[in-house]
Amino acid sequence: MIQGLDVSIELKSRVDMVLLGKHLSMYIVNNEVLPLTRLEILVGVSVIFNKYLSLGDFDSIFGVVDGDIEELQLWALYGLIMKCDEHATEKFVRMLTTLNFRKATKAVSIIFNPIPEMQDALREKKDVDEVSFNNGLDIGPQLLLAFKKEKPSLMMVRSKNKLAVSNLTIRAIWKQKILEFILSKKDELSSTQMDYIVPLILTFVPEEMYASHLESLLPKLIQIVQTCDDNRVILSVLKIVCNVIAEENGRVFMKGYVDTVMEICLTYALQNKDFTLKKQALKTLLGMCLFKTSLVVSFKKRVTKLCEVNLDDHHRDIRMLSVSVRQAWEDLGLDGM
Repeated sequence: MIQGLDVSIELKSRVDMVLLGKHLSMYIVNNEVLPLTRLEILVGVSVIFNKYLSLGDFDSIFGVVDGDIEELQLWALYGLIMKCDEHATEKFVRMLTTLNFRKATKAVSIIFNPIPEMQDALREKKDVDEVSFNNGLDIGPQLLLAFKKEKPSLMMVRSKNKLAVSNLTIRAIWKQKILEFILSKKDELSSTQMDYIVPLILTFVPEEMYASHLESLLPKLIQIVQTCDDNRVILSVLKIVCNVIAEENGRVFMKGYVDTVMEICLTYALQNKDFTLKKQALKTLLGMCLFKTSLVVSFKKRVTKLCEVNLDDHHRDIRMLSVSVRQAWEDLGLDGM
């Protein structure tokens, strides 16, 4: 019920929000609940922190909850970051350094892109026939998730058997602040795990937000692809490269890495069994045509041959993209050496 209240309603003087946060946290840790119910409780914790609590209440709540509480802590920080709490931003980044890579990846997705969490929960809801998502950015912090029976809510609105979901997204400026904090503390936070986490974060922010850091970021990103065997990280780096080379200024920074990027793309566009990664490698090959012909023409024969092999791929998207890539490279107009 608290989730659906207007932000102007003052409840902190009437309800012990710290105690409520503790009870919700202990309940979700100690009880098996359905995915959607779990999501409601998690976001309920987020709402309480966003509307009524501060970072000072964080330790007093989670200090008494035993068990796996990282996800709860993340949703609490989510609510605080939504109301522009710089210290919560710092706490989130430092929390990333303490989690294993799997949990850190999930943490990034919760903070930067929570909609998949909702989609997974909604799949288990049998009485929902239709779900519509509004993916608008920069929704105000008061528009936090709520979902109670058939009453209108702040983020999920049910009308009979239909749900309308507004995408709760942290404002772009606070995504940038998270990134800026990481980059400003790169020596202090230096670790292989953080090196792998940075490209995951970069995929959630516009290229212009990290453009000023490209000169220092690109060597590390290229090195990561060459040494990492995690497809999610490699996919993230290729997405970033694709965004960078789409802009003329970006291609200036990428000029010195053309040969390395081409070898990476050729490897993953041909050998990889991961459909998404293979598709992204082909997209990046398509983008590499934007460089001056003299820089890439030596790869022409290898690219066109690769595309011919991929014409037999069982995925239609791969076949169609391979046709586009082959045509683009043949249009370069010079034979490869």
